[in-house]
Amino acid sequence: MGALSGVLAVYQGRTRTVIRWGVVCLVLAFWGIYLWRNGDSLWSHDWQVNYYWLALSFLVVLVFWATLVVIWQRVLIASGGRLGLRAAARLWATSMLARYLPGGMWHIAGRVYLAQEAGESRAAVLVSTVMEQILCLITSLLLLLISLPFWDTDYARFTPALLLVLPLAATVHPAVLRRLGGIALRFAGRKAGRIGAPALAVESFSPPAFRSVLKVAALYALPNLLAALSLYLSAAAVGPVSPGQFPAFEGAYTFGWVLGFFAVFAPSGLGVREGAIAVLLAPIVGAPVALAASILNRVVFSAGEAVFVAVCWGITRGQEGKRRKVEKGK
Repeated sequence: MGALSGVLAVYQGRTRTVIRWGVVCLVLAFWGIYLWRNGDSLWSHDWQVNYYWLALSFLVVLVFWATLVVIWQRVLIASGGRLGLRAAARLWATSMLARYLPGGMWHIAGRVYLAQEAGESRAAVLVSTVMEQILCLITSLLLLLISLPFWDTDYARFTPALLLVLPLAATVHPAVLRRLGGIALRFAGRKAGRIGAPALAVESFSPPAFRSVLKVAALYALPNLLAALSLYLSAAAVGPVSPGQFPAFEGAYTFGWVLGFFAVFAPSGLGVREGAIAVLLAPIVGAPVALAASILNRVVFSAGEAVFVAVCWGITRGQEGKRRKVEKGK
């Protein structure tokens, strides 16, 4: 049995490697075909960058990250945690850097590990983090469906998909969340074990009351809208856009984010999200603006994340320094 288990482990490892490189090749092939088909329009486009719109997009991204931290800390407290906002911000921001590792769940495992080091309840952190992932996904899908009737393209023909809104909204019920959380928990638990953080039993996942979950789900609509606004401003920096096109930007960003969420072998959905956004926005703002906006927005998001992480670390380090001086004074 031991030899068989070893063979199976090697086989599974090789299968994951093949799938990972297969996804990478597909993404690269997509971009190659996209650039080949739209090469003429890209070269002939009169490229001009409005740095004021780009700077505003960057500021919106900073607010986006801060909003996510505040909401997660509220969910953490509701789940039995006790971290203050500053400590939670540092833990959250540090763990989110692990999204750039292939696998899709390393930031959850990393957050559990960091919580253990900080003396926080692992169960509370894991419950709140899994809740964050599930509610972000559900809220994003709801906003995508709601945006469909407002698209000034053929995509509006998918409007009957609005019938899925109510069944999708029902998934925020604690009974459903408990099942979804159990699935995510088993996956995240295996990841946590690999870096030394003890895996938790499935029974550890117990979501807050239904009313609290509804409030949190509604709150997660705000960062989604902010992200779409950042994409819209990135497009405005390189081409003409109108306010009436914002629902399309909301839908395009959300669709790209959801694809990137499930593309676990692409670090943080890199290449997948941008490709989806470029394809969906091309009929609305033109291929050059759509492509430039998708790439610029990724750069703005990454830069904003780096600045936000640095600020979180700077604030908490300053707080720790003051606390040590007070202790020495005593």
